[in-house]
Amino acid sequence: MKRRDFVKQASAGLVALPALNLVSDIPTRCKPVGLDQAKTVRLIAPGGPLDQARLDKAMAAMKSLGLKPSAGMHCLEQDGYLAGSDAQRLEDLHDAYRDPSVDLIWAIRGGYGCTRLLSEIDYKLIKRNPKILIGFSDITALLLAIYERTGVIGFHGPLASWPFTEFNARHLKVLYAESTGLTIHGSEAEVLRSGSTAGKLIGGNLSLLASMAGTRYLPKLNDALIFIEDVGEDPYRIDRMLTQLRQSAGLEEAAGLIFGEFADCDDSDPGYGLRYTLQRQVDELAVPALFNFPFGHDRNMCTLPIGISAQMDTGSKSLTLLESAVI
Repeated sequence: MKRRDFVKQASAGLVALPALNLVSDIPTRCKPVGLDQAKTVRLIAPGGPLDQARLDKAMAAMKSLGLKPSAGMHCLEQDGYLAGSDAQRLEDLHDAYRDPSVDLIWAIRGGYGCTRLLSEIDYKLIKRNPKILIGFSDITALLLAIYERTGVIGFHGPLASWPFTEFNARHLKVLYAESTGLTIHGSEAEVLRSGSTAGKLIGGNLSLLASMAGTRYLPKLNDALIFIEDVGEDPYRIDRMLTQLRQSAGLEEAAGLIFGEFADCDDSDPGYGLRYTLQRQVDELAVPALFNFPFGHDRNMCTLPIGISAQMDTGSKSLTLLESAVI
């Protein structure tokens, strides 16, 4: 169709533009019901595959937290490097939100595959049934896309099959209504640039953040407190992904940076290793920043709510929630 004909017919209402599966351009923020009231949990595998042993471990972990778990119908399926087909993994996700007997949703593992689902998710369904969704690594894609498209707060925290250490269990307090003023301390964190700053918490796995840059599923990073972690990436790749976020996603205007534990990321040479790479990025951005805060692909990790206002103080190496993340 010629451009002139398209404009003429569009003006007359004759051309149907493609409908996107979105709730609204600017969704109202929505807090899910907290663990004060939520007791039943649905375990899902929206990314990589798992075996029965891993599922059993996740079920036992949920019971140890006093929750009543059930598993998604397709969570033991496998399609190569995926936990079943896109349709099967999407069905489990939608069913978890649709089922009124399910109070919260916990991802069993990460891996890869969540970004494949983003364009087909029923965001209106999620907006009508806001529930806690928790996980990290590849689950970053779901947490950020759901927050961006629906405003529903998600939680970057341990996977259901992750070790539930005393530290991890203690930091699940963020899932309870009385979490305003909750402070998370990073006693072993390093200060990359001093300062105190506040903003909305946005972040997750760096590889996922970079892969979502330029899409309609990544929230704006300007004026936000950005938390970032990754695993098994060389420093030059980390530098490349951070540069991409600066050039395409508003990282240049972030309020502050909180880097987690970059497990198995080469830091052998102080001349060009991980510490040097992060320090150079922080110096160029000129924002307060902490490194080695307790979250990421390590045994102990705190739980961080997406979209909640928080304050970071490098003097005390702490992050304080300025509001509750749930109702």
